[in-house]
Amino acid sequence: MSSDVTYEAARQLDGSPDNVPDNVPASLAAGFTLIEVLSALLIFSFAILGLTASSAQSTRAAAALQDKSYASIVADNQLVLARHDDLKLGTQSGDVQISTQNFTYRLETETTDIDGFYKLTVQVSLERTQQLLIERVAFRTRAGAGS
Repeated sequence: MSSDVTYEAARQLDGSPDNVPDNVPASLAAGFTLIEVLSALLIFSFAILGLTASSAQSTRAAAALQDKSYASIVADNQLVLARHDDLKLGTQSGDVQISTQNFTYRLETETTDIDGFYKLTVQVSLERTQQLLIERVAFRTRAGAGS
């Protein structure tokens, strides 16, 4: 009997498949080759890179959604104030800080075809990018809620 354990003997011990010839030493038949291991690592690396990119994109989307939500709050607040305060035709603008973000709003009050009925349009942008995040439109009569 040979000093090398043959594949047949190793197969009987560990239940390996039958597709390797009997004269192949067990040391060669059992386990993975270096190429197989490197291929598996390469595939795993691509999967990890994909998950990392997906996570980064999700984080950016959440930040953009938060900015848009804050801009919506600024717009709603400006419309409530404009409907409550005395009527001022024309354009007003200003800056508001919410959390750590600075927003710029522009409120335009204009007449409509109906006498005594006014259109209020507010636009809110993120101050650092000047990108328009939201625009809201509301209407009011001459007498505000504070009258």
